[in-house]
Amino acid sequence: MALEITSRLDLVDWFEDQSSGWAVLISLRAVLRAGPLAFDPNGWNDESSGSLASLTVFRALSASQARLEYPTDEGVRAANLAGVTADNTAFWSDTNDTLSRSVIYTLDACSQLAFAAASEGNALTVHASDAVFDAAVAANGDIPDTQSPADNVWQSVLGDCDSVKMGAALKNLKAKPLWNERPDWFIDTWSNASKWLSSAGLGFEIWREWYYGRLEGLPHAFANFDDAADEKFYSWLVKHGSAWWKREPAEVNAEIKTFVDSLRKPNVPSDEELEQNPRAFTFSLDSEGRTELDEDVLPNGLQGDADERDNHSEILRLIENAVLATAGDTNAKDMAEPTDLLKEAVGETVEALRPRLFVLRAREIIRQVNERESGESMNPQLSEKQRDAYLPLVAALAMIAEFSPKLAQLWHGKLGQTGEPLTREMLDLIAEAFRNSRQTTDLAQAIIEASNAQVAPDAPDDDPARIAASETSRNVVRKMGGAVKKAGDGARSIENIAKLTDRAIQIAGYLKGRLPDGETIARILQMFGGG
Repeated sequence: MALEITSRLDLVDWFEDQSSGWAVLISLRAVLRAGPLAFDPNGWNDESSGSLASLTVFRALSASQARLEYPTDEGVRAANLAGVTADNTAFWSDTNDTLSRSVIYTLDACSQLAFAAASEGNALTVHASDAVFDAAVAANGDIPDTQSPADNVWQSVLGDCDSVKMGAALKNLKAKPLWNERPDWFIDTWSNASKWLSSAGLGFEIWREWYYGRLEGLPHAFANFDDAADEKFYSWLVKHGSAWWKREPAEVNAEIKTFVDSLRKPNVPSDEELEQNPRAFTFSLDSEGRTELDEDVLPNGLQGDADERDNHSEILRLIENAVLATAGDTNAKDMAEPTDLLKEAVGETVEALRPRLFVLRAREIIRQVNERESGESMNPQLSEKQRDAYLPLVAALAMIAEFSPKLAQLWHGKLGQTGEPLTREMLDLIAEAFRNSRQTTDLAQAIIEASNAQVAPDAPDDDPARIAASETSRNVVRKMGGAVKKAGDGARSIENIAKLTDRAIQIAGYLKGRLPDGETIARILQMFGGG
C-alpha cells in the first residue's frame, strides 16, 4: 500500500515512527536536491552575496552530514549546528534583497535541517519536516511551474520514505543517488552552479567535489578517502566556530582544501612506488571511464621569464619556416604532420606551451631529421629548402630543451621505473590492446604510439625513450586500476565502472601470456579478473 503523506503534519507523524537517523537522512537528501539553487549565479544580484550564501549552505549541509555519519559526538555537533542556525538566520535577514526567493528558501531549509540535526524527539521531526517543505518551496523559485520542480523534490522524498517502508538499511539509502532521473530544471541549475563553483579564485572546487559525491551517493566525502579520512574530515570541520567560517570564502575554502588533500590516500600504487619518470605521460579518466591525456595545466612556469618568452617566439618563427618549406613542392611532404603537431604543442604564446607534449613532439622532429640526414631513414630525404628550415629548428629545439630550467627536467629527467623496460614489440602489442578495446581517446592513443615510436627495436635496457614509453603504458593501466579500486576518479557511475571493467578484461585477454607475470600491467589487470 502506498504511503499516505500529503502534508507537513503527515511527514512529522511519519518521521516520529522512524529512528532519528532516518529523519535526518531524508531531510538532508531533500535539501541537497535544492542545494544547487543557492550556487546558481542566476539567483544572486551580486557575486559577493552568492559566495557567502554558497559557503553558508555548504557549512550547514556538511554539518548535518557529520551528524548523520557520527551521531555519538553530540556535544560538538550540537554546538556547531546551533551556530549554523544562528548564522543562517542572520545572513538571511542581511541579504534578503540581494538573493532570489529560491536561494532564501534554500538557506531557510538549511537552517531547519541544522535545527533538526541538533535536536531530538519531536523537535527533530518537526524541523526535519520543515526542511523538506522549504526545499520544495525553494525548488519552485524562479522556475516555470509547468516543470513542477517542487513536485520533483516531493516525489523523491516519498521515494526515500518508500525505501524505508520496504526495509532498506540506512547505509543503502545513503549510497543511493539523489535522483532516479534528474529533472530538466535540476540539470540546468546544476550546470550553471558547477561552472561557477569551478571558477578560479574562490576555491569552491573542493565543495563541488563534495556535492558531486552526495549527488551520486559515493561512499566517502572525497576521492581517495577512506572511513578514517571521512571521520577526521567531519570532526575537524564541525569543530570550527562562527568566527572561522565568517572569513572570506576563498580563505576558508583554501584551508579546507589543504586539509582534505592531506587526508587523501594515494592511488595504488603509491607515488613512492611509482617514482614517476618525468618524461613519461600520465593519464586521467573521462566521465565514461576512458583513458585521456592528463594534460599539463596552466601556468606552465615559463611565462615569468623574459628569456623563455624570447625562446618561444624564436621556436615559433622557425616552425613557421619549416611549415612553409614543407608546403612547397619538396621531397619530404610527410614532415608536415609532425611539424603541425609540434606547432600545436608549442602554442601561440608561451603560456600555452604544453611541456610534455612539446618534449615528445620536439624529440620526434629531431629523430626524423637526424635519420634523414644520416641516410638511415626509409623516408624521403629532405630537400635543400627543407634542410635550410629544419636544421636551425632542430638546433633550437635541442638548445631550449637543454637549457630551459622548466623543460630540462622533462628532457633529461630521472629514469625512474617500476619494472624492467618493455621491448618495442611488447610496447606495440600493449598499444594495440588499448586501441582494439577502445579504452583510450584518440589523443591518448596517439601519445602512446608516438612514445613507442621513439624506441628503436634494438634499444638497450637503459635507453631513456624505452623507459619513458614503458612507464607511459603502465600509467594507463595504473589509472584504470586505481579508479576501479577507489571508484573516485572518473567513471563514477556504476554503469561506467562496469564498462571500464569490460574493456580492461578485453585488454587482459589480449595480453594474457604475452607479458611477464610480475609486470606492473599484468599485476594490475589481475584485479579485473582477466589477467
